[in-house]
Amino acid sequence: MIAIEPAQKVRDAIAENIGVKEVGEGVYIVDVPWSFPDGDQCRVFVSKSDDGNWTVTDGGSSVMRASYAGEVDVLGRGYVERFRQIAMVYGLREDEGELLAEKCPNIGDAVFAVSQASIDVVHLARLPKERSPQQKSRFAEKLSNLIGSHVSADHFQHNWTDDAHDADHFYPVTYRIEPSRGKEVLLWGVRTSMSCNRALASCLFHKLHRSFRGTAIYANKSDLPQTDVERLDQQVERSFSSLRDAASLGDYLSAQID
Repeated sequence: MIAIEPAQKVRDAIAENIGVKEVGEGVYIVDVPWSFPDGDQCRVFVSKSDDGNWTVTDGGSSVMRASYAGEVDVLGRGYVERFRQIAMVYGLREDEGELLAEKCPNIGDAVFAVSQASIDVVHLARLPKERSPQQKSRFAEKLSNLIGSHVSADHFQHNWTDDAHDADHFYPVTYRIEPSRGKEVLLWGVRTSMSCNRALASCLFHKLHRSFRGTAIYANKSDLPQTDVERLDQQVERSFSSLRDAASLGDYLSAQID
């Protein structure tokens, strides 16, 4: 029997959570393992043109979902610039509300980019309901203080990205902790449904390239959609429901360094 490499096992495990269905000649629906705010699974459309190039698109569904979610037009005044910025950040083209990745050299990267952009667009309609910048800052500050009080500065990196495999910095990690021995810790601070889905995408992406202890720290887990939380918790080794778990979180962080 041929032994399966650990990296291949990780790839196979991730692939099990991705559904692919052919709906026409050279046209596929791809369901990815993260969800929209209403709990529906995110999906994108992949097609191959006559010249052999691949295109990945949301089919315009993100704008439609956003209008249902918040009864707003994300292509209208006050939203359209942010919509275009999302497309630009993920390296996509926007065509009358449709998000497109064209002539894709790597279909996997394009699927990740379009699906994450789709979720971010839907969140545009929910922005007024998000917590204030002051609350966001307080969570980030408290988390920073907690990390700094248990891990020396030479053992962690803030807002880390893997330059070798993620040159465009699509999949950041809130904190990367390098222990004296054993596996590194990749830790995501999670405050909103959007950041929960981003953390999931980042975790799945990094599993393709490295071995690590995934950790999620929520500002308040009970505030988030249960589906989003469950999907992220299934991928990380350890999660903490809020910063009120500071004592156990501190012990956990200290144990990684010792």
